[in-house]
Amino acid sequence: MRPNSLYRTSTFRLALVYMVLFAGSVLILLGFIYWSTVAYMSDQTDATILAEIDGLAEQYRQRGLTGLETVIAERMERDPDGSSVYLIATPGRQPLAGNLSPWPEAIPNADGWLEFDLRDARADGQLFEARARTYVLEGGLQLLVGRDTRELKATQKLITNTLLWGVALTLALALLGGVIMSRGMLRRIEVINQASRNIMGGDLTQRIPIRGNGDELDQLATNLNRMIDEIERLMEGIRHVSDNIAHDLRTPLTRLRNRLEQ
Repeated sequence: MRPNSLYRTSTFRLALVYMVLFAGSVLILLGFIYWSTVAYMSDQTDATILAEIDGLAEQYRQRGLTGLETVIAERMERDPDGSSVYLIATPGRQPLAGNLSPWPEAIPNADGWLEFDLRDARADGQLFEARARTYVLEGGLQLLVGRDTRELKATQKLITNTLLWGVALTLALALLGGVIMSRGMLRRIEVINQASRNIMGGDLTQRIPIRGNGDELDQLATNLNRMIDEIERLMEGIRHVSDNIAHDLRTPLTRLRNRLEQ
């Protein structure tokens, strides 16, 4: 079976249409999952930062600058490898306490969030992205609280790769299914074509095989076999008429021949 004939079949084209529709549906579904997951994770990160700012501002109101520095130091001590970023600075943004120095040069966006790069001393000074929010304490002190977004970015990348592989696998399986369906359909059609060629060659005893599953090709084969039966019956009738005519003409022709010979 030649590949060109396979690709020209209506079954294969129908499988391609189904493949495109199915892949589009999968892409939309996975895209919605990606958007929902990433948006939820980003919202959770922002909510955590805002909650920490509220808590630290309350600590400052109750315990002052010393108490706030103590709370931040305790949090960094409890989680030295954590993803939290803290910085207390003067009104002129000179660092006073925290694990970030100097004050980032990033400009806040319309919602007041800062996104900037930091160097990780534990990873050979490798840059990573952070997201933070600032808050002005009483007395003009600047408080910055943020999060390392490497884990979020890694999760986004993992989801993106999963989506791409999912779509690619869907397309590959749909294409394979289209090829298998087309090959099976072509084999059955080739059987019908071969039987038809034999019948056109004069073999009226040939019949198209039927699988018995009642599908469209079986119905077509049944109708063709009935048509061939009718043609064979008509041909047999013509043969009988021809034999009778030949028999009826044999006697007078024989007499005429004898007379001519005499």
